[in-house]
Amino acid sequence: MALDIHKASARRTARYSLTPVEITRDIVNSNFYKDPLQLLGEKSFGSPSEVPEDEVGTPMQEFYRGKTVFLTGGTGFMGKTLMEKILRSCPHIKHIYLLVRPKRGKEIQERVEAIFNDRMFWRLRTEVPSYRSKVSAVAGDCSLPGLGLNEADRELLVKSVNVVFHGAATVRFDEHIKMAVKINVCGVQAIIQLAKEMR
Repeated sequence: MALDIHKASARRTARYSLTPVEITRDIVNSNFYKDPLQLLGEKSFGSPSEVPEDEVGTPMQEFYRGKTVFLTGGTGFMGKTLMEKILRSCPHIKHIYLLVRPKRGKEIQERVEAIFNDRMFWRLRTEVPSYRSKVSAVAGDCSLPGLGLNEADRELLVKSVNVVFHGAATVRFDEHIKMAVKINVCGVQAIIQLAKEMR
């Protein structure tokens, strides 16, 4: 892929055609910038911008206007991707609550900060600098009854959430069957029960 991109850029800028050997030599000798984000145009982010409140967006943006989202699995790849896309593409979303499982030696806020330090969020940090105020973590665990939520957090979610994305699961193929059922089956049941209680 890098070779194809290099060939395309070389065709646009060079007066002569480079041979594959010359292109390879350029890449190996660092005469060509090899950062994959640069190659794919991911470092050419837009400037920070405030979208006026009265500006009408796409049907998807309008659906999320003023909505509060509850997301499980937000520390995994798919959850992070979904969260980044919603925060970047839906400027008038009200809030996102992440269900985060406490881990030994790490508080949930530390885990959330680690999520946002991922390079996946570079573009979001550049284009929507205020995104962080729209995300809060609640402690919980999909393998526990009632998602391991305390009463206050459960009440908060029931009263405020409009949209639920359940992305938490164990993806280990060698997971012990009891744990797999707790997370992948009982966790889904607990999410459905919580969603039924929401307004």
